[in-house]
Amino acid sequence: MMIAQDFKSCLLEVLIQNKRAVKFYLDHGFIITSEFTVQENNMELECYTMKKQL
Repeated sequence: MMIAQDFKSCLLEVLIQNKRAVKFYLDHGFIITSEFTVQENNMELECYTMKKQL
């Protein structure tokens, strides 16, 4: 459970292919704010930045 402690929002990054995590965060009030790609260990990983106003 998140408790607001003078914070205005919570940001996180999640792999787009992790559909269960994306659904979980959407169901808990997060919105997708951007999409980006990172390279790690010769792989391109597509990610979302997600945000929730507290």
